[in-house]
Amino acid sequence: MTILNSDVPTARRAALSDRVEQLKRMVEIRAVETRTPKLFADGMVRGRHPRCNAQKAERGRIAAALQDLTPPDTRTIDETDEAHAVLTPALARDQWADEIMRTTLRFDEGITGWAASRREAVLVNQAHLDPRVRIVPGTPNDPEALISIPLIARAQIKGVLNIYRVGEEGVFSEPEFELAKRFAEAAALALDNAQVRARPEHQAQTDSLTGLFNHRSFHERLLNALQDASRTHEPVAVLMLDIADFKRVNDVHGHGVGDELLRLLAAPLRSCVRPGAVACAPAGGGSGARL
Repeated sequence: MTILNSDVPTARRAALSDRVEQLKRMVEIRAVETRTPKLFADGMVRGRHPRCNAQKAERGRIAAALQDLTPPDTRTIDETDEAHAVLTPALARDQWADEIMRTTLRFDEGITGWAASRREAVLVNQAHLDPRVRIVPGTPNDPEALISIPLIARAQIKGVLNIYRVGEEGVFSEPEFELAKRFAEAAALALDNAQVRARPEHQAQTDSLTGLFNHRSFHERLLNALQDASRTHEPVAVLMLDIADFKRVNDVHGHGVGDELLRLLAAPLRSCVRPGAVACAPAGGGSGARL
């Protein structure tokens, strides 16, 4: 295991510091690219899905760069929903990745939730003994060190970066902690830029009233699901919901009431679909969910 501490030669620490500055310059370049309308047009014309692909690719680059910077045993990134105070796993490089990706956290739950709710980076070299710790279900309670850093850009918390070293000898030094915090600043900007690049395509795929996927997305995703099912012989289910006499609601009570009814029905539909399923609003007061 490679551990950087105060005994590491100054030249090595300086090289790592230079690497952080290189990453920041890369982020600045991407920020300029983000403001180029042609990038949005290219993404749509070529049929890519920037919202998913751009952010996933950025998280992967962050994890890879972190491996060179302060080699950890495990690294994870949680995305934040600040309005609902929830952390959702977005990346896990760990032998228990499946268990980690299935576990959501509330703000103030575990060391990661503590860091998110306070927007404060934390270093805990005996995390398994910390009273704030929460063990991911299905994983062992091994001795480990943890650095947990909120990823903040434009005064908004984008996620939390977690860096682990496992075992009694797995510790992080204060210089590494400072270096990781500087790296997290660049990582937060990179994620924010990926979200900005993805936003126009996301808006083109969703219904502005309900937040569900729109008519175009419904047919694209259904076609993809049927093609996958033809290849893998896995079943596909489509649940269609229709609001009875919806036209009467609009005629009698007005379109404002009809819009509110659609919003009220969309919220539980979004929350109840399982991971991998999608909820759509194809058209005219009906909704569909690919299960």
